[in-house]
Amino acid sequence: MVLSTYYLDKSHHIFAHLGYKKCLDNKIVVLQILQGDNEKRNGILDKEYAAYNCQKAKVIDIHSSNDETAKFDEALSIHYQKCYRRGEIVVADNGQSRAAGIYYFLSRDVAYHYLSELERPNGERKSWHLNGRLASQCTYVNGKKYGLEQKWYPNGNRMCCTDYWDGERHGRCQWWYEDYPKQLESESMFDHGRVWRRRSWHKNGYHHGYGFNWHTKRPKLSNFTIAIHRALEKFFENGA
Repeated sequence: MVLSTYYLDKSHHIFAHLGYKKCLDNKIVVLQILQGDNEKRNGILDKEYAAYNCQKAKVIDIHSSNDETAKFDEALSIHYQKCYRRGEIVVADNGQSRAAGIYYFLSRDVAYHYLSELERPNGERKSWHLNGRLASQCTYVNGKKYGLEQKWYPNGNRMCCTDYWDGERHGRCQWWYEDYPKQLESESMFDHGRVWRRRSWHKNGYHHGYGFNWHTKRPKLSNFTIAIHRALEKFFENGA
């Protein structure tokens, strides 16, 4: 597990603390952290995957997230279009709070995954909460989600699981309560992005509602199944 990274500068005796920042155009900026980092703050559960910020840093290197040998002279940040140039010192913008400083990660791999859905990714992509807990995991093909997407709450409990096909929800989508991790909050069935059935539950496990969309495309159902759906809709409409 990589908890910190250090850099030996040209004097060969000064070690600098490094951070990795994801920028536009699939670029990774390597930063020498100089001032005001919050790496020792409370609430961090996994140091390797947590996000940090600082007030001052020096740009050591800029390279492609897919090829470290592909070098660049500058890169633009994703959110504020701030320019990072190789060899220059950058300072958090005036007017920003300390919590909104220069964001970075201790691991290059974590920086690589950050907001990767903006770049038409291929393969598995992950994201993490600020405290270092895994937030989401999904597989992309040419920038579109395929297969099962999973998400988790900051406390580590499961949030939702959704089936995707060609970038659209297709199949089952389930949500769980954050403070009742074993209890489903809702379950929906999708057909190429359009919901055709939805159920929901209270935290105590009792049904909260049931719905069936008769006007969207859906799999063929037997007359008996359709009758059961209609009976359940009427049951819940009466306040059960």
